[in-house]
Amino acid sequence: MENEEILMKLPTFHHPKEIEELYMYFNDYGLKRVEQLLELPKETLTEDLKKGIEDSITRFGYFTELNLDGNGIGIVYHGLQILAEIAPESSQEILIKVFSQPKDYLDFYLDYEIVDLYTVCYKIVGNNLSLAKSYLLSPIITSFAKAAMVKGICAIAVHEPERRQEVLSFIDELLEVYITSTNEAVVDSSLNAMLLDEIKYANLHELAPYIQKLYKANRIDEEFCGSYNEYMKNSEGFCINNDNFKVKSLLDTYKAFEPNEPSTSRDDYTFEFDESYRKEFLSTEYDSIRTEPKVGRNDPCSCGSGKKYKKCCM
Repeated sequence: MENEEILMKLPTFHHPKEIEELYMYFNDYGLKRVEQLLELPKETLTEDLKKGIEDSITRFGYFTELNLDGNGIGIVYHGLQILAEIAPESSQEILIKVFSQPKDYLDFYLDYEIVDLYTVCYKIVGNNLSLAKSYLLSPIITSFAKAAMVKGICAIAVHEPERRQEVLSFIDELLEVYITSTNEAVVDSSLNAMLLDEIKYANLHELAPYIQKLYKANRIDEEFCGSYNEYMKNSEGFCINNDNFKVKSLLDTYKAFEPNEPSTSRDDYTFEFDESYRKEFLSTEYDSIRTEPKVGRNDPCSCGSGKKYKKCCM
């Protein structure tokens, strides 16, 4: 009964209006709201954001049964972006907790946007590579969460070239395990394939011998990056691709989401709750509304082609 009550109740926040906006909006959470949020006391805002993200885990079953009508829940995605800016060191635990959730959770709250969170990984765990390594060697959760973590670590070599050797050693140790491990829960051919792209674009050419070993060990999903010869040909001898590792400040990140021309229809982003939607979304009642399951990126495409969704109709 106690657990059921937890699932029914919205947490008590220091800044309820601002945090409720994070629940209510995903795509439409713009620069104006971020600027207003950053005016709040950092300590209480940090506490609220972590509490909201914890709530997304605790009440996952509740939120998946809401009829969101195309509207996503932004507390996880935006919450992590903001925490990475205002409290990176104290947010390591909550980031790893989110990235360790089951695939259904990550698909529901983040879906393909999880790949954008490499910047969050860079900011939050960039100075704690032992934590990143522990996570990356844990049993498979989802390839895309781990790929975001790997990309965040590779970004260190691009933005902090003095730490390049540190990153090389990190990836060296990681790949050694990925090549030799007999634990099927750790071996992930899709992750390894995505990792090859990050190695290429971060110009970590010293790791080339490991690439051939991964292919020889049959631990590369060739749907992602082709055969070994194709990969090496497309790598063009490796070169840094700065566009692949952009790391912006929080405000610059949200400026990129703003329209080029100011919108008059949104009334300069003045926020007003649709009260009926608000009551349904934040209700303490558990009124089940079933929805059809969503096709995940790695699931078979619904068109019947036999290919993975991400490689077909996505």
